[in-house]
Amino acid sequence: MNNYIFITRDFHPLPIADRLMDDGKRVVVGMVKDEENPKTPKGKSESRLSLYDGIFEKQSADDVIEWMATIENKDEWFVMFDYGDLWEYSQKALDMGFTKGVFPTEEGYTLEKDRQAGKDFAKKYYPELKVAEVSEFQKVEDALAFLEENPDKIFVLKSEGSNAETVVPDTPDPELARRQLSGALTTEAAEYERGGFTLEEKIKKPVELTPVMVFWDGVPLFSVVEIENKPLGSGNIGRLTGGCQDLTIQTRLDCELNKIAFPPIIYEMAKKQPGISIFDAGLLFDGNDFYFTEFCANRWGFDGMFAEIAMCGDKNGRLSVVNHFDLIAEGKNPLKWKFGSAVRMFQTEPNGKEPDMYEGEYTMDWLNEVSERLFFYCIKKMEGESEEKKRFVSVGYDKDLGCATGAGNTIDDCVRKVYDAIDGFVMTGVYYRPKFDFLSRAYFTSILNRYDFLINSDLL
Repeated sequence: MNNYIFITRDFHPLPIADRLMDDGKRVVVGMVKDEENPKTPKGKSESRLSLYDGIFEKQSADDVIEWMATIENKDEWFVMFDYGDLWEYSQKALDMGFTKGVFPTEEGYTLEKDRQAGKDFAKKYYPELKVAEVSEFQKVEDALAFLEENPDKIFVLKSEGSNAETVVPDTPDPELARRQLSGALTTEAAEYERGGFTLEEKIKKPVELTPVMVFWDGVPLFSVVEIENKPLGSGNIGRLTGGCQDLTIQTRLDCELNKIAFPPIIYEMAKKQPGISIFDAGLLFDGNDFYFTEFCANRWGFDGMFAEIAMCGDKNGRLSVVNHFDLIAEGKNPLKWKFGSAVRMFQTEPNGKEPDMYEGEYTMDWLNEVSERLFFYCIKKMEGESEEKKRFVSVGYDKDLGCATGAGNTIDDCVRKVYDAIDGFVMTGVYYRPKFDFLSRAYFTSILNRYDFLINSDLL
């Protein structure tokens, strides 16, 4: 593919667009500029729109969609929408006749956003999975009363539509867990009530896994299972922040795990979707049964996507974003390596005057030999008196700076590569979970312990 269009609310596909431009591809980027964008925290619109300033030009998503209607050779363009809540833009592109790319749908986003709809879907179509019952709420006071009425149980708090954070109690003590959830609900009452929220009974000591399957024009191309460490701190201590460390393992399409995670309905849904279809099912295993957590369709998970790109080498063994998309568009599995890894890099020091903001314009620099393994999110290029004085700096929009990647046919090899890349990057205040933590077996939920579970259970 030589022509690409990316539509985004945030920053996730921007490093892909940058890499494709470096390889001489024509790339058009549209950013949603709506001030009511629920993904943009209050006061951060200006910094969001400055992402990748000085690196490449961005346009309004609405302007790009309008321009797309004038394109005649639509089959020569690859179109990607990074998250499911862009399904209205996606539908416009489909109605215009675009068929190559990643196109979120209203149905898929509903199953992701509406947690009860996702669970009802799982109950109907996933015979191998158990579905934990949830209680839905619109008002914090009702949830607080519910917690008081169930003093012997521990619950997980989840916001509908991700307006507020998911809270998994850190303690096995029901009373302490109730206090933790009550505190979160009270502190962020407006955010939880904006779209409603749920309380779901917590599964004791679960193993969490995320199987993923990718289709092209309805035909399955490849599958992986992602094992993520989501809390910010080593040992899985602290706030859930998304993917801090990710191990991506290439799996057989017919492996036992995929039979559980992707029943026939998934293949039927994929056949209705042009271009790339992506499905992932969040699973928890308690030692006896698999439980369904959430369902995502037709959008890639970040940073897992970058781990997959790292697993796709060109004929010389180099990491190749172009090769990744070209092979998929040819209906081929792009993954060359057994394992991929991604480690998120964070900016941890907030702006003292505005605690919800992060200071921008910290210098970001890296060695040329590791540059292909680094994918940056919150970055822009500052002008200077000369080309030599121009510099890359952080954007104070979000804590996520980007991620480093690695790949190999052994876990040790791909983890070594990802941390070699991190060692070649510098920025004041950068934080990441360390290598010894990625390779640890010292705590139950560690990545390697969950990998051992997969191997010992004959699921792969």
